[in-house]
Amino acid sequence: MGKQTVISGIQTALSIVGTLDAGTVYWAHRAGASLPCTSGGGCDVVNNSPWAFITFFSHQIPVSLCGALTYLVLLIASVLRLTGDSELAARRLNGSMLVISFLGTCYSWYLQYVAKFLIGEFCIYCRVSAFTMTLIFLASFAAAVFYASRRPPALAEPKTEGLPSLGRSPTK
Repeated sequence: MGKQTVISGIQTALSIVGTLDAGTVYWAHRAGASLPCTSGGGCDVVNNSPWAFITFFSHQIPVSLCGALTYLVLLIASVLRLTGDSELAARRLNGSMLVISFLGTCYSWYLQYVAKFLIGEFCIYCRVSAFTMTLIFLASFAAAVFYASRRPPALAEPKTEGLPSLGRSPTK
């Protein structure tokens, strides 16, 4: 089992954790249910605060839905990397995962700041999501370093055999 298979497997497992975590919070929004929380009990306060929603064309979209969809995209990309046989495709997928997880990590830790200093509460689901996204970013970064240490796959050379020379002689 190669390093890339291990990293892709880790990314896949973490993406499943993130999807379930964010999906649980989104489900609570949709169902109007109270989230089971730690002894502090700040999950519902955080998840019903103004920062738990993004306004998009005058519609309030739960951040948890955006998170669940982001993790789902990362899950699909990691499974494609895991099952694909093209190194070039794997490099491109990992590059996409690197950018998405970097942005997700920045936003997740911004929300951690908001929860602690502006709302004054703690949400274990949000913290799990922040750590999960950070770990996906670190795994994607490790894969990028691995790819950078290797030669890129050779691009297919154009076949010129049997084609007319168009009146030009080869230069030496």
